[in-house]
Amino acid sequence: MVIGVDLDNVLSDFTYQWMLALNKKYGIEKDYSELTHYNMMQNYPMLTYKQIYGVLDDCTWTPMPDSREVISSLIAAGYDVYVVTSTPPKYCAAKEKFLNKYFFYDVNSHLITCQDKNRIKLDIIIDDKIENLIRDDDCMTIKFNQPWNQNWHGANFEVDSWAEIEKLLIKNVEAFNNAGH
Repeated sequence: MVIGVDLDNVLSDFTYQWMLALNKKYGIEKDYSELTHYNMMQNYPMLTYKQIYGVLDDCTWTPMPDSREVISSLIAAGYDVYVVTSTPPKYCAAKEKFLNKYFFYDVNSHLITCQDKNRIKLDIIIDDKIENLIRDDDCMTIKFNQPWNQNWHGANFEVDSWAEIEKLLIKNVEAFNNAGH
């Protein structure tokens, strides 16, 4: 059973930290629940591209609550877990550093970067971006709920936390294996 887990906003609190950096630098009082678009340019129309992306190097990501423990449980239960991310090459090193620090001993064997996650053969994908959850194969999709994806309900499952992922996948590992997923 191969699981693809998105990094930004699923394993890490990337956009939350980005929002905090933007709010602090530009004196904006925006709440996380107000980030109703995946594209930060749409969430901060008063800022330029350079302003929005210029704060990324100042962001310090942290793992989502329970994500480290649940990833370890998934691996112990026999799942083959990969981090799949659509990221510009200039941010790959920072993401590798984050994963090495918090999740994997050897990130090179567990990290896949690509622009079209639908091209990756997975049994299960956990993601927050709607486009990555619209699959043309039999991959089971789990939407990690975020403010920007609340109106879409096309995934097989929706979760709000890693505790819910654990309940879904660890408690039901035998059922998923028997169902061919």
